Amino acid sequence: MLSNGYQPIYVFKYNQKTKIVFILAGVTKSLGDLIAMKPNFSKMTRQELRHYILANREDDEAIEALINKGNPHSLKYPFPKTEDDFREMEEILKRKLSSKEEIP
Repeated sequence: MLSNGYQPIYVFKYNQKTKIVFILAGVTKSLGDLIAMKPNFSKMTRQELRHYILANREDDEAIEALINKGNPHSLKYPFPKTEDDFREMEEILKRKLSSKEEIP
């Protein structure tokens, strides 16, 4: 048994790939004492977050953080309110789809 001088530590695991520390400590030896320390997604750059997600594809919290960050370079379009707005948005989408299909 390892000890930090305050509580007995029964399980200690560090996953280098995910950079998560797992510690089972305390007097009860239950899973409730398991502490998982994840990276702070709000302090990560978009690129750091993307690299983390590529290594941890099952981490829904990280994926949600990346979605919430958005892309600062993407164009913003107002929601169409009139028939003309809908037609204009349809044309924009058609142009975008046709230009993506041409890229190899």
